[in-house]
Amino acid sequence: MRITNNLPRQVALFLIVVSCLSVALLTLLLMLLPNYAVSQVWRLSPGGAIGVAMASATLGAVLLGDRLGRVILPVLLALHGAASALSQILSQVWQLELPAAPYLMPVAPSLITILLAFCCWFGNKRRFGRWLWRLGGTIGIAFGLAALVGESEIGAGGALEALQGQATPLGAIAAIGLGCAFWLASTGQGGTEKLRLSQSAMVLGLGAIVVTFSLAFQATHAQEHARRLLVAQWLDNYAGTLESALTDRARMLERLVDSWARLGGRPGGADQVRDARILLSDHAALRALLKINKQARQNWRFSDNPDLTLWLENQLLKDEGLRWVRLFPERSGTHSWLVPDDQHPERILVITRPSDSTQQYLVALLDLNILIQQELPPDLAVAGLRLAGPLGEWSLPEEAGPVDHVTLATRSFRLGSHGGALTLSAAGEPGRMGLLPALILGFGLFLAFVAMHARTMMEESKQRTSKLEAEAQRLRALIERNPDPVFVFDRERRFLRLNAATAEALGMAANRLAGMDFRELINETTVPVEDLARFEHAYAQSLSGLTPSPVTLTFQNFGEHARRFTLSFIPVVVAGEVEGVFGLARS
Repeated sequence: MRITNNLPRQVALFLIVVSCLSVALLTLLLMLLPNYAVSQVWRLSPGGAIGVAMASATLGAVLLGDRLGRVILPVLLALHGAASALSQILSQVWQLELPAAPYLMPVAPSLITILLAFCCWFGNKRRFGRWLWRLGGTIGIAFGLAALVGESEIGAGGALEALQGQATPLGAIAAIGLGCAFWLASTGQGGTEKLRLSQSAMVLGLGAIVVTFSLAFQATHAQEHARRLLVAQWLDNYAGTLESALTDRARMLERLVDSWARLGGRPGGADQVRDARILLSDHAALRALLKINKQARQNWRFSDNPDLTLWLENQLLKDEGLRWVRLFPERSGTHSWLVPDDQHPERILVITRPSDSTQQYLVALLDLNILIQQELPPDLAVAGLRLAGPLGEWSLPEEAGPVDHVTLATRSFRLGSHGGALTLSAAGEPGRMGLLPALILGFGLFLAFVAMHARTMMEESKQRTSKLEAEAQRLRALIERNPDPVFVFDRERRFLRLNAATAEALGMAANRLAGMDFRELINETTVPVEDLARFEHAYAQSLSGLTPSPVTLTFQNFGEHARRFTLSFIPVVVAGEVEGVFGLARS
């Protein structure tokens, strides 16, 4: 495996991989905390979270150079991708629903993970491997971008709409990130076996990512919590309005049947027909009326739709309907509710009687769909409404509440003391991330990048300094402990360093020689002209970066016996520049 040597790219690689792994683990944790409200942008499907976590861990093992992880994790990732793809294909062919389906990925990301697993196992030392890594990265980026466009309004009705359901927005972003990581990791020639980031720099980056994502999650939790509080308040108000409307309808029917009982008259008389027609025209949710008179043993019915009248009578002929009518006089209330048909859970029957009589009843058919859509229309731009009655549930309007909507709040109340509960749920589109969490993420990742880069540079500089100090100590030991004269000249021919043997050979104290121009001692009076010319030439060659051949020099100082030395010069190179000349003399 070969990884780019570029330090900023290595830092970016680490941050991308750890960020994808952190997001996958956090979304898996959120599945265990369903009451912790966050924007749906932060959520992955269970299968997607497992796939992103395994892909990130596999690439991380490759980048860290973990040999055992490079063998085991690609195999596990490939098995997860293959199982997901195979199960999705078989479930569509045989119409099977596997118990593990939520923990598997759709077909497209499954095939991509298989390719990424093979890339991590194969490596990129060879040319084919480098090409494969870049192909996998390109496919990951293209899939992520296409999935994001397909989920948006831009892709509605187009070819990219087919990618809906293949990845959540967060899954698409993770695919783009992992694709970029594969591109950054692949290199042309050379490279390193693993990231050269120090352990402290990686711990610093990991801590920064954990803090960044924790703050961003908390910010989006606060936003989502405030959003749900507003929806819950709206739903409470609406549920109270609906409950009051139903109670008002019952009381209105009570007054109507009471007035009919006091006025007497033949069932179905002109007055009753007129009152019924006015009632149904003013309140569209009331669809049919049935008056029961036990004394006259006659029933009177009224509706603009004969089918509804027939349906109403059929419900009262069933055992449950008959029992409901028979037990009604024994109840303390003057009205009661019944939801009789599970095929029409929105149709509710309400029975009322005059306040001083148990011989006459008025049964009305009320349609909740019409009541809500025409008489009490909710603000569906804020939230979609879903109702659950004793026998079923439905959305209002019927096309509201698509699959990607989430329940934001619920509210229940009873239809009288015997009518069962009615539950309202407010659903809305997944909340967006918001500006504050996005700023926290961007700023936090930028700081993590800067901190990791600076930390790595500082540690590399410290290592270079330590290395230079060690080399300086070795050079000092070489000079001071050498029995032969050893010295260092700078570019101005001055003594930078010398040992005791050099001072003895020149016949002067070492502290006086430090910083002295060697021409004050090595000149025409102490050295023959031919030897001095060879000495100067060798010194000039060393200053130009060459290593000249050893030269012979005869030195005689202060009337002492002449001594013959063989001098070797080596240029002293620091950061690519010749800073001086190292010399060694042997007699």
